[in-house]
Amino acid sequence: MFQHFLLVILGGGLGSAVRYAFSLSLNAFFPNFPLGTWLANILSCLILGILISLFETRILSENARNLLVIGFCGGFSTFSTLINELNILFSKNFRFDTLLYLLGSLIAGWLALLFGLYLGNKMT
Repeated sequence: MFQHFLLVILGGGLGSAVRYAFSLSLNAFFPNFPLGTWLANILSCLILGILISLFETRILSENARNLLVIGFCGGFSTFSTLINELNILFSKNFRFDTLLYLLGSLIAGWLALLFGLYLGNKMT
């Protein structure tokens, strides 16, 4: 059981660091839209779909699931950052950007997950 926690912690830390790098590198170029967080969330959904498919077909072990699905994807995407950035956009009266970010995150995230599931099934 302790090993599972260590794998989740390791994966979560790595995912968080990668998301932070995305935010630092991309958000500066788009001051009215948090592209780094948006891209991290969408890519995380795609990766999550692939990994879930690989786990369901028993290509990935339970340890790999803990490290990658729960840890990395959990750290790489973050709902709290999305909500905070929505609040920042809204408080600056960027109403269209707020709505675009919200709907774009939900729709693109779901589509990325579905595409990841499709890709993962093709890999098996």
